[in-house]
Amino acid sequence: MSFAELTTILVNWECSLIKIPDESGRTPLHYLAVGCFGRSSHLLLDYLLVECVGILSHLMVRLLDYISVDNPIIAGPFFSITATKTLLAKDPSSGYCADLEGSLPIHIAALNGKVGVIHKLIQMSPGCELSCNTSGQTILHVAVRMGRRNVVRYICLNPNLSKMILNTKDKDGNTALHLAVQKGCSWTFGILVGRSDVYLSFRNKNGHTPLDLAVLGSTSRLKFWPE
Repeated sequence: MSFAELTTILVNWECSLIKIPDESGRTPLHYLAVGCFGRSSHLLLDYLLVECVGILSHLMVRLLDYISVDNPIIAGPFFSITATKTLLAKDPSSGYCADLEGSLPIHIAALNGKVGVIHKLIQMSPGCELSCNTSGQTILHVAVRMGRRNVVRYICLNPNLSKMILNTKDKDGNTALHLAVQKGCSWTFGILVGRSDVYLSFRNKNGHTPLDLAVLGSTSRLKFWPE
């Protein structure tokens, strides 16, 4: 049995599972956004079989009986995208569920560099890509902070998306460009500053522009040569 098959069985049996949160406020979509394959595949399985066992006890007993050495649970490399599509097709509103830190599944996908999941969430839960977590950070802030170059590239190559969040400030007044300078990543800085619609004059709550941080900020590790 594959994880995709198990996911389909569960959501077809009880669609409400899709939006049931765990103690951290995370739903199955949040766990898919982590990237459920290899060892991390147990994250979603644990969620489904432990968090939801009180609701689906009889079904879970049957599944646990079935899952054995002869019938292993297999998660392929594209499982996260396939399962995300399955869940969103059943309930597109699940893409807007926030955890206790205000992070939607798309923020978790950005944090983990899951571009395929991000793309599917944007397609099937439109508008989630514009959301901010409790720190006021967009998916671009998160990607820059975590050094997820593939996500930064994906956003910047999507003009309709990037123009909406490129200059968004978080609760500290930092844009993604501020964070790129603070992180000291010349690649990310280069791709962001190369955008004609990026605002170089925005100041954060400390009164600093990205240029101020690059030239004067003691926390900046930015180097103006390829990494």
